[in-house]
Amino acid sequence: ASSATSNPAVWIKNILTNARCFEQVCSLRFRRFDSNGNGALEFPELLAMIADLCQFLGIEAAEESKVRAAFDTADKNHDGVLSKSEFPPFFRAFLKKALPSAERWEVEEVERFETETRAASEEAARAEEQRNEILEAEVQRLVESHSGKLVIAEFDVLQGQKYDAEEHTVVSATKEGALAFAKVATAQRQKENPGAQGPFNLRYREVEVKDGQCSSAAYTEMVQRFLAMEYRKEVSSG
Repeated sequence: ASSATSNPAVWIKNILTNARCFEQVCSLRFRRFDSNGNGALEFPELLAMIADLCQFLGIEAAEESKVRAAFDTADKNHDGVLSKSEFPPFFRAFLKKALPSAERWEVEEVERFETETRAASEEAARAEEQRNEILEAEVQRLVESHSGKLVIAEFDVLQGQKYDAEEHTVVSATKEGALAFAKVATAQRQKENPGAQGPFNLRYREVEVKDGQCSSAAYTEMVQRFLAMEYRKEVSSG
């Protein structure tokens, strides 16, 4: 059979060693031969795809019995069709088998490297996730064991043509810290609404915290958010 590509082996290697290219070719092949548009490749559709691919590559047509065996292996849920997730492994295996054995090692080396890289990346992600879980557990422990006094500051930001008052609340360890937070919150509001002015009418309230709890649920929620933010900085830098 005559090939539609001048060097089938190079074409196959380029497809198999370039993840994005493989994904695109795989997707195009799947859509083109999903003749009934049901989002899956039935065996006759797969045979048509294989026949077309063999002609394109200029290689001998695959034996139907071997295609059927590979089809059944790729059909993981045994529903008689290849889904969009089941087709890529089948397609990759077929292309690798179409390569001369002397050139297959190049693809296998790339696959081995990609597998090792993926495994290392997944391991690093798992380690980071475990680290974050440990840090968050420590932050939670510190919040729940915190006792002392904090400052809650309420203030107004005036906005609009009628200068309607918008109420805000911040938590800090000191009045000075609360004022600084109030200025930051006002500046943020001014970015969203350039006409906003403030902070005005600052009211400070000292609250007692015992084991991460305050006298009211509303204050407890605000205080715990503040404590978690502060302890997270402390734990992360430790």
